[in-house]
Amino acid sequence: MQTDKPIIVPVPWLSQAVIDFINQYLNKTPSPRILEFGSGCSTAFFATHAPTHLVSIEHNPKWFELVQDYLVQHNLQIDLRLVTSNYHEECAKFPANYFDFVLIDAQNRMACLQAIKDYDIVKKGGIVMLDDSDMYKKYQVADQVMQGWPQFELSGLKQNPLNLAEAPKVGAAKWWVK
Repeated sequence: MQTDKPIIVPVPWLSQAVIDFINQYLNKTPSPRILEFGSGCSTAFFATHAPTHLVSIEHNPKWFELVQDYLVQHNLQIDLRLVTSNYHEECAKFPANYFDFVLIDAQNRMACLQAIKDYDIVKKGGIVMLDDSDMYKKYQVADQVMQGWPQFELSGLKQNPLNLAEAPKVGAAKWWVK
């Protein structure tokens, strides 16, 4: 039976090196608190690490529904939020020093990055990761936004988990440690 709906799988659309790094970081962090901007396969992946401490913010109602269906089918309960505009403003709803790990993989990435820093929602030693950091010139200001935080970057081939027939593409993820 063929369907036009993508099938969510618990493999993020990141390079294997970045996935390995995230796994290592989350496995050594007791009860990690995770925030992601942009839900999808990464949500399914993070739900295995922090099912009770995962907040996923999605702007697209169709993606929200797909992820919600996946979570229900797999009996996973996370804090999945549909916020169709200005979703970076959700950062104001969290206490300071709350999250261990934040992934930004959505629209308005620079506004999300700025809000994360302005509201100081990441714990000391926590990580803020920007996916596809090499993709657009507009992301080059990320270093200025996160000035003062140690910065790291990994690049490699990224396989689209929703379409394994698609050729892998090179992508980079940059992260900062508070």
